[in-house]
Amino acid sequence: MVTAAGLITAKVVKVDKALDLALLKAEGIFMALPVIPSRGVRLGVTAATVGLAENVNYALKSSFLLGFLESVPEVAAKLREPNTQQRKFEDVVKSVEQATVLVLVY
Repeated sequence: MVTAAGLITAKVVKVDKALDLALLKAEGIFMALPVIPSRGVRLGVTAATVGLAENVNYALKSSFLLGFLESVPEVAAKLREPNTQQRKFEDVVKSVEQATVLVLVY
């Protein structure tokens, strides 16, 4: 994976081809991005999504992502209620930039 901090080696933990998801395990300490259940989002509330590069639009309901993550016991044990405190949009963007990686497969 290529990050703002440089190259990081990662191992594939789980793949769901139908959802086009993969869970990768990288060495290090990283800040997790909150995943809010999509069923709780109301009309007019600001929401941000993280997608693929080059104007490819792709979205996945958080319920599918949470179900995928909960199916891995060591990850499910670490999931907790999201922090729903109000954050400035600019702060959210910075968090996403720091958490975004380019995955190189070869």
